[in-house]
Amino acid sequence: TNALLEGRVARTALLATEGFTDLEELGRQARPQLYRLCAGAPPPLVPAELRVAVPERTGPDGVLRELDEGGLREALEGIDCEAAAVCLLWGFRHSGHERRAAELVTDVLGDVHTSTSHDTAGVFREYERCVTTVVDAALSPLLRGYLERLTERAAEAGLPEPEVMLSSGGTAGAAIAARHGSWTVLSGPAGG
Repeated sequence: TNALLEGRVARTALLATEGFTDLEELGRQARPQLYRLCAGAPPPLVPAELRVAVPERTGPDGVLRELDEGGLREALEGIDCEAAAVCLLWGFRHSGHERRAAELVTDVLGDVHTSTSHDTAGVFREYERCVTTVVDAALSPLLRGYLERLTERAAEAGLPEPEVMLSSGGTAGAAIAARHGSWTVLSGPAGG
């Protein structure tokens, strides 16, 4: 929670269906003062130069346009990031393109943490899925490093592997929590 509030997150890229790369910044147009044009909003976690348009399209009934793997590889060249969030339209229902895009991220960018929306927050509504996936990608590398060190120190002290409280109120092992940083945002001493 503190890392997110302070903006101490991994440099994150967003891979979104062509035409939807600004989803995180646009948000839902629900605001307390609808006609106040100068109302400020927090800056998006993903800057414009790290938003990658994925040449593909899926609808509620399946694939409308196949994923252009060559085009995506080309778009990923030169991207400098520590994590990637993949959020494609209808990815919660048809995850094939998201899975393949995540594989291409690994092929092109190497060992960067990749979060996919169908795995992180497989829900209807692209904005909510996108923002949750971006937060997941931005926090997971940081949380993974912390939890790996904590697990190592616990083992050295003869203690069991730590369990982490999730935002839902449940708990998960350190490895699962490290893979999905967004699941732990509302946890911690205050949540406990």
